[in-house]
Amino acid sequence: MYGDLQKKLAGLKYGLTSRDESFICSGADGIDFGMPVFGFVGEERKCGSPVSDQAVATFSGNLITGNIVSGSVNGEAIKPVLFDTDNATTMAKLVAELEANEQVDKAVLTSANVVTVNTFGTTIAVILVVTGGTTQATVSVVNSQSAGQVYLGVARFDHKESAGIARFEQNDVVPVMTQGEIYVVTGETVQANTKAYVRADGTFGNSGTETDGVFKENIDGAGLCRLYIGGERG
Repeated sequence: MYGDLQKKLAGLKYGLTSRDESFICSGADGIDFGMPVFGFVGEERKCGSPVSDQAVATFSGNLITGNIVSGSVNGEAIKPVLFDTDNATTMAKLVAELEANEQVDKAVLTSANVVTVNTFGTTIAVILVVTGGTTQATVSVVNSQSAGQVYLGVARFDHKESAGIARFEQNDVVPVMTQGEIYVVTGETVQANTKAYVRADGTFGNSGTETDGVFKENIDGAGLCRLYIGGERG
């Protein structure tokens, strides 16, 4: 029986000492064990996976009389916005409708024809379309990881396998290791005593978002690697 136990598990603590903090998983995408955890500026106890949770929607021109702006955020439709008075007034109404959408955490007008929308911790999908009037501006949307995401640490292993769940779901309390050694998921070959980064795919590697972690093993290709969290350590 005991011979079947795995030597490594994603999110498993290594050694005797560590420091943890608890956060609430706010993202619908959840957080897998051994994966990086990010917090959000202005949301002290919420956390999530590193995701593209910001959409910048750029209108090709001003809105004009007769225009109607419709669309959705993560599949939830916004109330259509009818042109009112001028471009500035109409864009302000659009921002208000976006902020009223249950999928949206924050929407702001970042310039005359650019709206930035955030769904902190949840992958974002924004669709905006202009109809009506004699001409219609087009809308281009670019997604990215918001600057408000701050690296916190690594999601600790938790005994949830009996329920068939090897991850933290939305609204779960997440134990996040902020100092100590832990097994993490890497997405590429890494070398011992080199600095750890969070890659675009959410795994650890050699470039991307900087962390305070140092790899403690040589790993050939993607896999599990022991990571020291809490500053440089040779």
